[in-house]
Amino acid sequence: MVRRLTLGLVVALVVMGLTPHPAAACLCGSPEEGRAGADVAFTGVVAAVEDPSFPGWYASTGDPILYTFAVEEVIRGSPDEFTVVRSTRIEGSGSCAIDMAIGERWEIYAHWSDGNLWTTSCSGSQRLAAGIPAPPVPGSWPPGMLVGLLALGVAALIGSGWFVARSRRQGPPPATSGSA
Repeated sequence: MVRRLTLGLVVALVVMGLTPHPAAACLCGSPEEGRAGADVAFTGVVAAVEDPSFPGWYASTGDPILYTFAVEEVIRGSPDEFTVVRSTRIEGSGSCAIDMAIGERWEIYAHWSDGNLWTTSCSGSQRLAAGIPAPPVPGSWPPGMLVGLLALGVAALIGSGWFVARSRRQGPPPATSGSA
């Protein structure tokens, strides 16, 4: 009985050791190699973050996240004043993604792929600071403005509905009699 239990335990451990495990590591060269191969390099503040897959039924770790930077200093290439750089989704991925947030200052090293700028943890990009006021991106809604407009529209609908319902309850105005 003890031999069978021991043998079963040994077999289970061997099988577990032979079972392939999912790889979640990002393998790349040194940050210096990534910086040297960059097409565009700049220092800038993250002004906007867009997830084109949200809301969606399925999001892959390879889906892009778009980071719009207010470029402060050009190191290499010709980035625009506001430049969009893509990276892949970070959650549980081995895709060499970078997780950036609005108001962070970064030194970005990016390469062109299919007409878009991309950066990864292998590119040599690095966060320099956080908590910096992000400038508004031209053509975008100022923060809170969309919510304010929505609230104003709802209030207008409720107000007009109240007026219509109140005027129906009161009925037509009383007829005036003529005096002689």
